[in-house]
Amino acid sequence: MNEFSRFNNSPLLKDYLWESLKVFINFRFNHKDFSKTWNRLPLKSSFYSSELLKKFDYQTLIHSPLPNAKELNASERGAIAKIIQRSLTLTMRETDPATYMDESTLKVFELERGVTIAIYGMNADRQLPFQSYIGYTLFKNGIPAAYGGSWMFGKVAMFGLNIFETFRGGESGYMMCQLLRVYIHVFSLTYVEVEAYQFGLDNPDGIRSGAFWFYYRYGFRPIDKTLNTLANKEFGMIQSKPGYRSSEKVLLRFTESNIELQLANHRPIKHTEIAAQISNMINKRYKGNRLIAEQKCIEWFIQKTKLLVPLNPNENQVLKEVALWANAYNITSKKQLGFMVEMIRIKPICPYAYNELLTQFFA
Repeated sequence: MNEFSRFNNSPLLKDYLWESLKVFINFRFNHKDFSKTWNRLPLKSSFYSSELLKKFDYQTLIHSPLPNAKELNASERGAIAKIIQRSLTLTMRETDPATYMDESTLKVFELERGVTIAIYGMNADRQLPFQSYIGYTLFKNGIPAAYGGSWMFGKVAMFGLNIFETFRGGESGYMMCQLLRVYIHVFSLTYVEVEAYQFGLDNPDGIRSGAFWFYYRYGFRPIDKTLNTLANKEFGMIQSKPGYRSSEKVLLRFTESNIELQLANHRPIKHTEIAAQISNMINKRYKGNRLIAEQKCIEWFIQKTKLLVPLNPNENQVLKEVALWANAYNITSKKQLGFMVEMIRIKPICPYAYNELLTQFFA
């Protein structure tokens, strides 16, 4: 463990070496909070359901204004972070935003029907290029009920849903729409995408459960036009023929495409498009040598923006990202370059302000 601590400044290398050891760890809990029973948020009152809410106007819910985030001091943030982390440890799960949480980014929203949603970003040295990986934990009457995250880039989000077994088959649709509501309002999203794994790609449970139709009922559609036409036809069969179920063959076909929820008339640019343009630029101009490309692009960016250096390691990482981006797209606008300079300072410390800068940049 002492030797591994020498790699604290190279977290990805540290992870790679640690995982290669395949170390098995045994936990022996000695406190009641390390239990599914007591690991919960403190509540003033509980919500009691007379029946499960299965049918509701999802569009009205998603677009309903959010209440203000709960005011939290540092001690309260730390306590909630521990509850979130314990909920995953107790169920043998892990997400990077929970493990490497930047507690200063924690926001908590108390919503209807006993639902509370916490969202949170990651420490600067664990952040992803361009995107902000914002995790969530959804609580029902204070008990962790769902976990996962969204990968944010301006008005675009890749969304992942995971509901703990105890709460499956209940108000899953309502939970998902409350999560979408939080992300859409906090980040001003106009486009949400779900990867095919969530509804069946290399995921037999997703096929058996017909998970594709779960998302379809809440507005998600295949990105591929041919599959979208097939889905509309198949859904018509489901509605017109009582007891009809889509075959496994059809459900597997749907996994050939991700699905999208469009909240505006156009698709915003995705970070994958920028990454592809950067790779293309490196191959053409620098014969595939990324290290040289980074060096030259950074020099060009500093010259263009009169950026003051030195920067700290986390800011240097963002400088590398935006310098490659600016070169790949030949960005020379002073206004856009100014936004990029601001991103260098903001991205390591506040994913919310960083995403707002991205939105302004693309506007």
